Amino acid sequence: MYRRVWVVVLVGIFLITPATAQTTATISGSVRDGTGALIPGASVMAKNVETGITRTTMSDEQGRYQLLNLNVGRYEIEVSLSGFQTAVRSGIVLAVGDQTVVNFTLQVGQVAEKVEVTAQAPLVDTTTSSVGGIIETSQIVNLPLNGRSFDELAQLQPGVTVAKFAGVGTMQSGYTTKISIRGARPEQNSFLLDGTDVMGPTNQIPGSVAGQSFGVDAVREFRVETSTYSAQYGRAAGGVINVVTKSGTNELHGSAFEFLRNDNLHAATWDDNRTGRDKPEFKRNQFGFSLGGPVRTDRTFFFGSYEGRRDRQGRTTTALVPTAAVRTTAIPAVRPFVDAFWPLPNGPIVDAAKGIAEYNYTAFSSADEDYFTVRMDHRLSDKDSLFARYTFDDGRNRAPPRWEQAAPPQGFSGLRTNRETNL
Repeated sequence: MYRRVWVVVLVGIFLITPATAQTTATISGSVRDGTGALIPGASVMAKNVETGITRTTMSDEQGRYQLLNLNVGRYEIEVSLSGFQTAVRSGIVLAVGDQTVVNFTLQVGQVAEKVEVTAQAPLVDTTTSSVGGIIETSQIVNLPLNGRSFDELAQLQPGVTVAKFAGVGTMQSGYTTKISIRGARPEQNSFLLDGTDVMGPTNQIPGSVAGQSFGVDAVREFRVETSTYSAQYGRAAGGVINVVTKSGTNELHGSAFEFLRNDNLHAATWDDNRTGRDKPEFKRNQFGFSLGGPVRTDRTFFFGSYEGRRDRQGRTTTALVPTAAVRTTAIPAVRPFVDAFWPLPNGPIVDAAKGIAEYNYTAFSSADEDYFTVRMDHRLSDKDSLFARYTFDDGRNRAPPRWEQAAPPQGFSGLRTNRETNL
């Protein structure tokens, strides 16, 4: 029995390690004295300014240090050694997947004396060959998103576009945005959420039948890898979208929002004016909140968010139906089916010879969605920490079928639902 337990633990560690590397960052560099000589044995401490969590290491025999698996965020690095002034570098911002190099030069003096430098991490990554970019928190918060689907921000990166032949959403192809990276098919990308591959059942970007990838308030940042990325990602012949969710900090923060779109605020469309019909109903409400903070300062943190959507939309649609003259030519056995499946035209005749006229009607659709996520982070020791996250997405989409030649007078509609969870 114990052997089985150890096997499970070892397999779990094997699976967790790559995921950790994909959602964290690394700081490395060298420590030298005023003459440029490398200094071994110096203490290097990195402190996450937002959570107060620290990580410590020592420079090796060659004066080099490395801090692995650091959570994304703002950091302050302190290097100290007896006989030298303590050096402090602040203002370092780590993004997901960063491998930042920060070098130090210590001056002779007392440890109590500090030399503080405020500087951001280098903008050019010289440690990897990966081509890609970060969608930062400021972009996620400040850029407008019609529908609040955060995956649309991936198009800010060069080489990322909406697939030309994506088509409309279906159960077979998925309902969310079809993204092509470097010309690859949308099915060839990889979508990671906190290091876990969460591609949908059709191998597309995950999302609900309502057509959105919700949770923008829970996303801290994400990296889009377009080419020559590390082998740790694997399986993707296209690109990799690597999303990291928010965690709580030592300060309590929250937000609430409500977005509204309404047909009373819109002008009539060209089709409405052409057919002389009133504007159809359109109401979209998106609302939600988020809250994060400490459970225990510098040790345990929580974050949670909820987002809801209620869509009611009508659209003026034109179908082609048989004219009244054509109906009179139908044999008696067929006439009841013609009357049942094709309404009488209410628009102009398109082709009198063929007996085709317009039937204009309003097709109604609705989309409802409820999405929430909760996350807990806990620091076990200076070297170990863990987190757990749970997401829930419940979507309902009711839309009329696409009729090529006619529309049923009753306006039949189909209901599609989905319920997804991720832990």
